[in-house]
Amino acid sequence: MTINAENITASYTSGVILFQPITFRVESGTRCAITGKNGTGKSTLMKILAGLLSPASGSLHYTDAHGTALAPAQNMIGFAAPYLTLYEEFTPMELIALDADLRGIERTHRGEQLLNTWGLHHRRYSPVATFSTGMKQRMKFILAMHHAPELLLLDEPSATMDDDGIATLGAVLDNATAEGMTIVIATNEERDAALCSQRIPVLPAVRKPKTPSAPNTPAALSS
Repeated sequence: MTINAENITASYTSGVILFQPITFRVESGTRCAITGKNGTGKSTLMKILAGLLSPASGSLHYTDAHGTALAPAQNMIGFAAPYLTLYEEFTPMELIALDADLRGIERTHRGEQLLNTWGLHHRRYSPVATFSTGMKQRMKFILAMHHAPELLLLDEPSATMDDDGIATLGAVLDNATAEGMTIVIATNEERDAALCSQRIPVLPAVRKPKTPSAPNTPAALSS
């Protein structure tokens, strides 16, 4: 899946623009890092790419490898982020089965294979509530990938990950790229950005300084 974004902006509910208009293209089967300081709107842009939010302005289009326009469905996109929550009373196997049922797809062995890759297979029947923060982050990756999406969106993927988890992340992304998956990572960590061949900076919107009002004094009124 190729992403074509032109002059995308986002705004707060007050109408204040969050970041400067951004134009970019991410080719199918490549990896791209969305970079920027905290608070610049990286996560908001990721939600726009996932179809969870609408841009305040600009256009966003997706095409397949042959240039044919796509209307992305939920099964085409995988999204993982630290702020997404899990049903912690469920086990990993139950979460994978539930996600497959909600997507209307056949249950396959891919989820169990990913559990093995991420080192969670031995805990596949344990409630997620018993997992560490890093293990929960791995579970989010599994849910984002078990349906083999064409576009994988990862927001701050190495957050809460130990060295083994970061190494596994690199290997998993290498395999996903080899399968033709398009991957977008939002991060302000160099180690995450280094996994990508393309970087797109998100810059905060320029705020116009307020014009000071004239003082309401006799001297000012008489001038």
